[in-house]
Amino acid sequence: MVNEHEAADANDPPWREWATARAAWAPDLSPEGSLVGYVSDRSGLPRAWVQPVDPAGGPARQLPTGEDHVYDLSFSPCGRWITVLAAPGGGATRTRVWLVRADGTQSRRIAGVRQGTASLGPWVRSDCSSSSSDDGSSDGSSDGGSGSSGSVVALATSGRRPEEMSSNLLDVESGAVRPVAYGTPLTVLDISHDGTQALVRSGARGQRHLVVVPLDGGRQTPLLAPEHAADGGAEAGVFGPDGTVYARSDWGRERMALVAVDPHTGVVREVAARADGELDLFSLSDDGRWALLAWNIGGWSQVQLLDVAAGVLQAIPVPVTVVDRVRISRDCSRIVVSGQSPDVPRGVWSAMLGEGGTAGPLERVDRPRRGLVAADRVVAPTLEQVVTDDGLVLSGWLLRPPGSSGPAPPPCGCTAGPRLRSDPDSSRCSRPSSARASASLPPTCAARRGTGGSSSTPTTSTSAPMPSETSRTVPCT
Repeated sequence: MVNEHEAADANDPPWREWATARAAWAPDLSPEGSLVGYVSDRSGLPRAWVQPVDPAGGPARQLPTGEDHVYDLSFSPCGRWITVLAAPGGGATRTRVWLVRADGTQSRRIAGVRQGTASLGPWVRSDCSSSSSDDGSSDGSSDGGSGSSGSVVALATSGRRPEEMSSNLLDVESGAVRPVAYGTPLTVLDISHDGTQALVRSGARGQRHLVVVPLDGGRQTPLLAPEHAADGGAEAGVFGPDGTVYARSDWGRERMALVAVDPHTGVVREVAARADGELDLFSLSDDGRWALLAWNIGGWSQVQLLDVAAGVLQAIPVPVTVVDRVRISRDCSRIVVSGQSPDVPRGVWSAMLGEGGTAGPLERVDRPRRGLVAADRVVAPTLEQVVTDDGLVLSGWLLRPPGSSGPAPPPCGCTAGPRLRSDPDSSRCSRPSSARASASLPPTCAARRGTGGSSSTPTTSTSAPMPSETSRTVPCT
């Protein structure tokens, strides 16, 4: 940052505007695609907002969730409710889940205690054939498991210790609760279309796998479970309409790809993969016809729409270098993506999806007041490799001061570890450092290169950071 005692230089970049540029992220669409919810710091702190996708439909409204810092949100299958994941004071050690009606009324906390955390899981799918009264009370048709009223959501809560975590299905209208799992730290990823099974992710970092858990207490079925750390695993997954599990996985392969697993036989088949990159994100439509894919190609994002049955891919041009979320509305009428670039703060874009799967152009929907000031002065990063004095090879995104070609002061710090990751994005720290007489080389030790697992910096099999001895300072040459 500029020293307050320095005389202002007319050639200096607009530091304050860069540091306070507002952003929007974590979008979700209402079932029919007419509303979009997202997290934004436009009010000064991260809060939940909802607005019509059509600009003529009205302004954005902030959802009432107290003073908590919001992380994520999700529309219910019938569009009546929105769940919001938030944290008091913005801390990561305490989180809780709020429930708000889509019109912004009847806000209340449904998970989260004084100690421990609460995690927001998926809603149970519904045909929305049953109805609820305007005050949100149930008509009695929901049983807390089948989701027939579109009001059942998966929640996970923990106590003082992670092993005290429990996952349940909560009917937010009737209050009925149905247990899913207890004890082992896990994440509920999806509930099957018939409401009888949960798809759960379990395992330590680098050895994660999926487990199909019958809600009636029957035998659990592990999927894509690695025997060794080098075997790969699965990071995300959803159920298809027929019970097939679609997963983002590098099990038995070098790069993350979209695979389909038969939970009865365990047979794995490739659905979509690339030789020049790996799958970062995906979203499967409720009817199983379409999958929206975000690929990591040399560190830059590319988005494609996949016809799952035909295997046909359609490129979706995106206006950002890094995409951090993709979604398809439940009625398959609209897609939404969020992302950022060095000169574009995080934002939300949406497009119509035609009957034949043809996507229209992406249009910005969070409607910022203005773009980034002096965006042409923001430096575009380049992916570089540096070698330490003991031969360790690290890669990172180099932001070099404008007009420089040789070594740039000061030296840049690179730290190896499984928690670290840098992207060619709109980091508020990299903009000022690259525009002044200094360079920065944030590390990309968590494979934001799209080059597969074996070419990444080795990580431990646990979620703990690597020892401090792996931290090294190398010259930026």
